[in-house]
Amino acid sequence: MFIKHHLLKGLLILFICLFYSTVAPAQEELIQNLMDTTGMFDVIKPLSGRKAAFTNDEEGSQRRLKIAETHQNSRGIITNASALGYIYLNQGDYTKALQYFNKALKAGENTKSVKAQSVVLAQIGLVHMRMPDYERAFSVFSRSLLMMEEENFIRGIGPVASFAAQCATRLKKYDVAKELYLKSLKGFKDSGDEAASGIVYNLLGELYLINDEYDNAFQNFNIAFSIVSKSGNRMRLAIIQRDIGLVYFKKGINDKAIEYFNKSLALDNQLLVSKLKKEVLMKLFTIYSFNKNFNKADVFHEQYRALKDSINRVKQKYGSEEERFMEEAEKGNIIAMLERKAEEQMLIANQKEMELSAQITATDIERQNKEMALEQLQSSSVEMEKITREKAIQQLDLARKELQLNRQKSFQNILLLILLIIGVLTYFIYSRYRTNKLTNAKLGKANAELALTLDELRLTQDQLINSEKLASLGQMVSGIAHEIKNPLNFIDNFSSLSIDMLNEFKNTDSAEERQELILDIQQNLSKIVDHSRKADGIVKNMLLHSREETQEKVLTNINKLIEESYQITYSNHLARNPSFLITVQYYLASTIPPLRLQQIEIERVIISILENAFYAMLKKRKKQLLYEPVVTIITSLEEKNVCIKISDNADGMPADILKNIFQPFFTTKPPGEGTGLGLSLSYDVITKAHGGSISARSEPGNGTIFTIKMPLTGIV
Repeated sequence: MFIKHHLLKGLLILFICLFYSTVAPAQEELIQNLMDTTGMFDVIKPLSGRKAAFTNDEEGSQRRLKIAETHQNSRGIITNASALGYIYLNQGDYTKALQYFNKALKAGENTKSVKAQSVVLAQIGLVHMRMPDYERAFSVFSRSLLMMEEENFIRGIGPVASFAAQCATRLKKYDVAKELYLKSLKGFKDSGDEAASGIVYNLLGELYLINDEYDNAFQNFNIAFSIVSKSGNRMRLAIIQRDIGLVYFKKGINDKAIEYFNKSLALDNQLLVSKLKKEVLMKLFTIYSFNKNFNKADVFHEQYRALKDSINRVKQKYGSEEERFMEEAEKGNIIAMLERKAEEQMLIANQKEMELSAQITATDIERQNKEMALEQLQSSSVEMEKITREKAIQQLDLARKELQLNRQKSFQNILLLILLIIGVLTYFIYSRYRTNKLTNAKLGKANAELALTLDELRLTQDQLINSEKLASLGQMVSGIAHEIKNPLNFIDNFSSLSIDMLNEFKNTDSAEERQELILDIQQNLSKIVDHSRKADGIVKNMLLHSREETQEKVLTNINKLIEESYQITYSNHLARNPSFLITVQYYLASTIPPLRLQQIEIERVIISILENAFYAMLKKRKKQLLYEPVVTIITSLEEKNVCIKISDNADGMPADILKNIFQPFFTTKPPGEGTGLGLSLSYDVITKAHGGSISARSEPGNGTIFTIKMPLTGIV
């Protein structure tokens, strides 16, 4: 009874792991069937006007969704809300996933497209299936399937019917599940998707396996194997072989079960199949030990030990959140299977107990018969009693001794079985203790090595930080020297030239030559003044870059400040380049409250970014005469931050330049056109003075996007 109890307990755990892994790969492949570009997106195409592609660009999808909602574009709402729903579904945030799928459903209802509504309903069903809420998922899938059948949407009927069937299986509605699987097979056949039908045949076989319909299970598994073999999908083939092995296991044909489990492991080394094989080996070891066939018992015990050690080495790689989710999803099917298996095990155990009881009862009957014979002899006659009394007593003693011997043998067998169990448990406990001891020693050694590595990493980090500081200081000093040296060189050259002209003025008597020299000297002095002012501007910018925050923050309408900054920058640009016109696109959120900002500093930041954008677009116009420059400015509220995005459609920047744009004195402009301090000052204003962040994203040929985020502090 002890062995039986623990065998069933181990099998329960393994069946749960086994069956949950069976449906999960099928779900993922069927999801791809529903969501590929030739399936679901063909439904969306008439709504959006173009074929969209779902990506993991959460920020871009949010932005496009807001634009679509602003313009009441139902097509855009369906596409981007569905994209966001899948992003949050993959993140495990089911509440947000349902929120966006419901938004897509509402937009689909506005378009009056039944196909679009049926697809979005299927998406909602997937969320409930993952939660898991199988009752709700089954209801939603059924509604979606009904709409697809009404619209004759063949491509969607196959996968949605399969999902509904899986939910019905979890709810133990096996007849409904069977009918839905057959409908799914017809849908995939009509759409010409043979590979997907192979998955459904496998799922249908598992349904028959739950109901102990072994012949039907074999038939469907063989069809699935034939179809999947054409694609060469090793993981799917391994699952089918494992399921065939499971049929043999339930039928009690353990040797065939191990044969198919080995075939499954050869295709895909799954931990779940290894665990199932381990339990079958343990069962065979126990049976042969009970039947005193110790040679075969030792063979299975050695295989069990080797497999157990290999499982312990890889066990730590498993147990993710998704595996635990799928394990919960399969518990209903496994319990239904094990109820019958447990009854069979109890029947076998009771039969063995009855056989042992029958042996003891037979001995008791024999003893009673001999006692009755003795009583008959006693009643026959006194003389006969005297003659046979001694012989009868001897026979009675012999019968009692025989009964005692039989009872002793039974007791010895029970004792040997108990000793065997104690020995096996002792061996397992000792093996576990030894394994834990070795593992702890290895962990201690690994911890010591990790601590040493951590100290080395910290030392290396400190060295890198110091090196970076020295490099930054050297770059700053080099930049200051380079920027100031140019105007100083001009001042020196023009000063020397002016001195030479004065000497020449003294030595000439010609009034005409003196007049020319005076004009040249005036021009030189004017250039000296210009370059002196430039050097003075560089010094002032440096002082501005290193000063402490002193400007007072005032309540500011950020949208109005952006528009004014753009007008100032664009006016300066037109003064220099009157023929180069630029288009600006505003997407300003009206819900942003007034903020406490250093208004002048934020204005300088925006102007600096816009001037760089104008410069880059003007540079591109010189190369492409038909180029149309566009600047896009977007403001929005993101959680507890105000977000400002300024983008252009110029040539963009490569990665090696992009990573240095916020460094002091770094510039790609020719000498005299830029100081390299604009973006560096902007970075300090946003991060230090306002506690925000500024970043840039650019790809060569696709323009540049600057993103500024500032916290909502001090709002009215």
